[in-house]
Amino acid sequence: MPHRGSNVHVPPPGFLRLLTVFHETHVLGASTSVLRVVDELGRYGWSVSGWCPGSGPLLEAATRQLTLVRSADRPIAFSRRGWLETPGWRRRARTTPAYLRAFRQALLLVRPHVVHVNTLLGLPAALVA
Repeated sequence: MPHRGSNVHVPPPGFLRLLTVFHETHVLGASTSVLRVVDELGRYGWSVSGWCPGSGPLLEAATRQLTLVRSADRPIAFSRRGWLETPGWRRRARTTPAYLRAFRQALLLVRPHVVHVNTLLGLPAALVA
């Protein structure tokens, strides 16, 4: 799991901490909007960290710009068709608890004051938060 910072047992610096839950692995509209405000939030004392649902261009961009970034491949699907796609519903169901535990570990590491979840695709993470 990629991250920046020297001590993984200490929350990221900043008077206020934000953890944004990205719902995609590509740098698209919602993620671009978040990345555009990071510097401005920093001027107001916010430390912005992120959770990515897998590897991809967004993970690389977020790692360059955010204080801390955690990631795990999201096995959760949001339609019957999605659950049946490779790797199949059994493996998706079997690996979902590990995904949610990884997100919980990110929460414990960041200790955010605010968790930003932009879409329903982030609902499982929002429930954990």
